[in-house]
Amino acid sequence: MLKIGFFGMQNPKAEQVDALREQGLFSLTGFYCPDNLLPAIELSHLGLHLFDSFNEFCENVEAVFITSPSLKLFDFYMQMLKKTKHLFFENPITFSREQSTALIETASEAGVVIHFGHQNQVNPAYVAIKNSLHRPALIITQTTTSPVDKDNREVIDLLINDIVIAMLAADSEIKRVHASGVKVMGSTPDVIQAKIEFINGTVASLSGSRISAEKSHQTGFFGHNSHISVDFLNVQAKMLTTTSAKNRGRFKDVMVEPENMIVKELANFYNSIIHKTEPEVSVYASFKAIEVARQIVEKITASYQVK
Repeated sequence: MLKIGFFGMQNPKAEQVDALREQGLFSLTGFYCPDNLLPAIELSHLGLHLFDSFNEFCENVEAVFITSPSLKLFDFYMQMLKKTKHLFFENPITFSREQSTALIETASEAGVVIHFGHQNQVNPAYVAIKNSLHRPALIITQTTTSPVDKDNREVIDLLINDIVIAMLAADSEIKRVHASGVKVMGSTPDVIQAKIEFINGTVASLSGSRISAEKSHQTGFFGHNSHISVDFLNVQAKMLTTTSAKNRGRFKDVMVEPENMIVKELANFYNSIIHKTEPEVSVYASFKAIEVARQIVEKITASYQVK
């Protein structure tokens, strides 16, 4: 069993704690908050030990589960890699090109694994249909969340998972990226519309908003005589196939096998460390998606400057 601890500025979720304790691959040692802002009473219901110092935390872990990653904590991530700790990021975030390069090079030198959580990839609805995807011509994704959502993240960070899905489905190099965004309430774009054109002709249209009245996450894959839709939030998938103009066909529900996504991701992380296997999404694919996200941000920023 690998000794693992939680690290971050937000409390780990109960389901994350349960997943680590129940699967028998990791030994959970505790939690460390860099700013010491979390009183122990907030963690008492999870039965987690709260470490007093960063060094003490590092001495007691081999791997780290990073909750709600933040660019503010980048120096800590680098220190942990240099201390040969394997890092599991709950979500990918838009590191700069320099930061991404530093993370990859340091992890390689230290011989440790960096793993980004991509729950889309292990979502049972997506797993049920991904073998039916054959380089769709058009991919349309809508991701929305509410301003009062406790997990309200940067919109561009919400879209990184969708970028990964588009890249893997298209199975082609990117030709061009277009993007626009609007600051409605915050200092960064609250609504983003991006279009990614691939060399093979596939086009991905990705929209994200954090000022929606409700939370949703849906993707449609369109191809010749084929349409597949995935509802990631409700874990549902539908498929429509047509064979002729006279037979328009109809949507049918895809059989979805329930699965604990956190458990599957952590098992993937464990195997990457112990058995040196490739994760569902390689670290290079993750950083490529982060690079595309950074391009989207740059294009939006440039449009603001022009105005």
